[in-house]
Amino acid sequence: MEIREYREEDERNWVECRLLSFLDSTYYKDVKKEKEKYPNHSLEYLAIEDGKVVGFIDVELNSDDLTQNKENGAIIWNLGVLPSYRGKGIANSLWEKVKGELKRKSFSYCELWTQDDKAANDFYRKVGFVQKSEFTYLRCRPKEVTQTIRLSDADVNDYFAEDMLFQASYSEKEKLEKICKDVVEVRLYAINL
Repeated sequence: MEIREYREEDERNWVECRLLSFLDSTYYKDVKKEKEKYPNHSLEYLAIEDGKVVGFIDVELNSDDLTQNKENGAIIWNLGVLPSYRGKGIANSLWEKVKGELKRKSFSYCELWTQDDKAANDFYRKVGFVQKSEFTYLRCRPKEVTQTIRLSDADVNDYFAEDMLFQASYSEKEKLEKICKDVVEVRLYAINL
């Protein structure tokens, strides 16, 4: 297996790998048609086996979205491995490559957001990330809500708010489970390098 930097010509393979890697996770609806571009410098690596993209990691440096250490921190935006290649140490190899680069560039902090996928959470804890419980919240997608709305002098009936999504405190989980079709726990993990 080879770990190498992402190149623009890898975009389609990155998109396909991300889609298949996230398909069995709570991120399955977060479909991308193109690779994200980051406003700040980033570290973007691919795991290649037999000429095929089997894993990826994207880390933005000094992102405005960091909760701490904004001038000397990094945030992992994407990390995934194709299901048929899991359990072979690929995610660990990708993380070790990024961690080495972060240290070489004198970065001392890295964080990431994840949801309540057991395998992902277990991996991040195994490699040293610590959950920051003060940044745990819930994302809720309400059950179908039907209402009538008025548009251009015509009534539109059966308007469904099924795509509405909101955040709430973790302490509200029991209440939300009654009104939401899905409730996902979102967690912040961080590591000092």
